[in-house]
Amino acid sequence: MTIQTSIRHHRATRPHDRTASHRGAADSRRAVTEVLRGHVDEDSAVIDRDHPYGFTRTTMLSWVDKGRNGSDRYFTRSLNPYTQRWNTARRNFTAPRIFLVRRQTRQVVPQIFSMHRWTAWPAFYTSGIWPVLSTAERKDIAQILHTSTIWNPMCEADWDPIVAAIRYGHLATAPEWNRSLPQWSVTPLEFGSLRAYIGMNGPDLRLRGWWTLRPPRARSASRVSSPPR
Repeated sequence: MTIQTSIRHHRATRPHDRTASHRGAADSRRAVTEVLRGHVDEDSAVIDRDHPYGFTRTTMLSWVDKGRNGSDRYFTRSLNPYTQRWNTARRNFTAPRIFLVRRQTRQVVPQIFSMHRWTAWPAFYTSGIWPVLSTAERKDIAQILHTSTIWNPMCEADWDPIVAAIRYGHLATAPEWNRSLPQWSVTPLEFGSLRAYIGMNGPDLRLRGWWTLRPPRARSASRVSSPPR
C-alpha cells in the first residue's frame, strides 16, 4: 500500500484545530510533573490562594466531575477580593477527559484530552503527562483514541502512516511533505507537533498494548518497523 493511498482524503475530513496541534509541545517549564486526583466537587477542590484576579490576587477553587454522558467537566469558583464573597461556581468547559495537573512552575491547571489524533493526542502526550498517568488512565485514553478511529476511520486512521513516514525519515520537513503530497499538505505547526511527538518517543499506536510505558513486542511489530509503501 502506498502512502498516497493510505492517507487519501484525510485533508478533506480531519479537523482544522491549528492551535491545539501544537499546544502540548511545551517547554520544560510547562511540563506536567503530577496528576492531582480526587478533586471531584467543591468540597474536595484544589485551593489556589494566589490566583490572578484582575489587577490583584485571590483564592480560587478548581475541580473536575463527570457529566451524564461520561465526559469530564472542569469547574472553578473564585473569591471576590473586593467584596470577600464567593462568586458563582463556573463550568468552564467539557471534554472526554480532563486532568488537574501540576506543572514545573508549580501551577495547577487542567490538562485536556479530546478525541482527535491529529490535534489533541500529540498535544496531550508532549505535555509530559503520559508517564505520570496510571495504567488504567492510559488504557482509558487508548480506548478513546480507538473509538475516534471507529467513528471517523478515513480521517483518524490516516495519522499512523503519516507518523511512520516522518518517524523513519522519509519525510523530514513540512515543505518536503508538501512537495511530495501537495493535495494533503500540512502546516509547519502540524508537522512540528508530530516531530515533537516522535522526538519524545511517542508510541506507535498500531502496536498491541502501546499505552503501557513499555509496550510488549508483538509479532505484528515487524510489519510496522518500516513505513507502508
